[in-house]
Amino acid sequence: MKKRYFISVDIEGITDVTFWSETEAGQTGYDEACGQMTRETAAACRAVLAAGALPVVRDGHGGACNIRHVDLPEGTELMRGWACHPGSMMAGLDGIQNKIDPAKNGWGPYDFNLYTLSEEEQKKIKGLPKSLGEALDALEADHDYLTKGGVFPQRLIQIWVARKRAELKQMEQIPNPAEFKMYYDL
Repeated sequence: MKKRYFISVDIEGITDVTFWSETEAGQTGYDEACGQMTRETAAACRAVLAAGALPVVRDGHGGACNIRHVDLPEGTELMRGWACHPGSMMAGLDGIQNKIDPAKNGWGPYDFNLYTLSEEEQKKIKGLPKSLGEALDALEADHDYLTKGGVFPQRLIQIWVARKRAELKQMEQIPNPAEFKMYYDL
């Protein structure tokens, strides 16, 4: 496996981006700023490829759809959208450093129909948390990968989890549409 370099790019700080309007889709100068962002990212990727490694790029601006993937060198991985936030990058780095194989751990990817498996085979597949509460429990149990290198301070994680638990408590007190239809609708 080749070494990977993770590169996170945001439009603020790109050469010649000097006005806020240039950072907002549909505003004057935005398309030019995206072009420059793509060119600077491509240059960094070419350097990584020349060193014999693989570049993994995170588009870190707004909706994360600003870099023109067709203009990046072949062999570049581009992470777009909100699922690719810094926490995801830290999880990816953790997986690489600890040689975590998702398939061996039962997390996929799968190239077969999960619904046709026997019960015994289904038990080998490990699912992700199914609710916000389960996700918060999992985060509290395992978040050392986020604090490596000081990327996410421990206190920030504690505050974020506490806020999400407060939101969860609030949401649990509101009947969902199915409950409302079953128990409150006349």
